[in-house]
Amino acid sequence: MRLPLPTPWSGRLDQRTPLLLVVGAAFVASAMAAVTMPTWFWLPLGIVAVGGIGVLAFRHTGAFCVAWLLIVGATLEKALADTIGPGLYQAVIAVVKAAEILLAALCVLRYGPYPDVFNPGLAFLAMFGIGLAQAFTPA
Repeated sequence: MRLPLPTPWSGRLDQRTPLLLVVGAAFVASAMAAVTMPTWFWLPLGIVAVGGIGVLAFRHTGAFCVAWLLIVGATLEKALADTIGPGLYQAVIAVVKAAEILLAALCVLRYGPYPDVFNPGLAFLAMFGIGLAQAFTPA
């Protein structure tokens, strides 16, 4: 007598199969790069790692926002400038700001655009407009 399958076969493709194929292809590409071009060994694995972090950020956007806020609040650029030297000061600020822009775009992608007319950040746009209007008005 044949034992039944633990889950009934529905005839549909498993949701994990494309992901496993991509990860397997990345490891094969990494192995091929290790043999042919040893300096490019980590490139396919790095691409998979960045993609995995992107999937995690999309699924757990709130946790990534909290982590980004904690990193920014810790003033990472000043701590690295004290530890390593002032050479990385601007680069760390640029990476933190780029992460902020990517996280904001991810939030818009995940939750959809939302018009916030009472956002305090719009005060800068209002100040610019009022200053521009005052500059072009005759005295």
